[in-house]
Amino acid sequence: MPAREAFMPHALQQHVIADGKITLYQREDVKEGLWHCRMIVKGHRGYVRRSTGETDLEKAKEASLQILGELKQRKSQNLPMTRKTFAEVAAGYLKDAKTRWQEGRNSAGRYSIIKGNVQRYLVPYFGNRDITLIVKKDLMDYRA
Repeated sequence: MPAREAFMPHALQQHVIADGKITLYQREDVKEGLWHCRMIVKGHRGYVRRSTGETDLEKAKEASLQILGELKQRKSQNLPMTRKTFAEVAAGYLKDAKTRWQEGRNSAGRYSIIKGNVQRYLVPYFGNRDITLIVKKDLMDYRA
């Protein structure tokens, strides 16, 4: 895979592992010396980039292999490569609701109810959860 491996100008060091599927590097703009990884996941277009959260190269190698395994599992389950929390999705929904109100498609009262319910009840309960991992049981627990 030498054709896909390009030198990254912002990287101080680069180490390629896992038969070229993972490139570990340290960014010059990160002072802590954390290792980051750039991965190729079969069936996904482009690279997936993550921080390993490690400053030691050997620990970073282990962390990047674990990340690659998680990404492969997400791909096999048709889940998105990046995780989105409920709060992130809710923020997008509220932005859309505000646009509908500003364009006159919904009333100010309707927007106020949507905003209040999402911010007061849903985000505090589901906020940090991965949106793709919320199941019916979670909804039933919320109702209770």
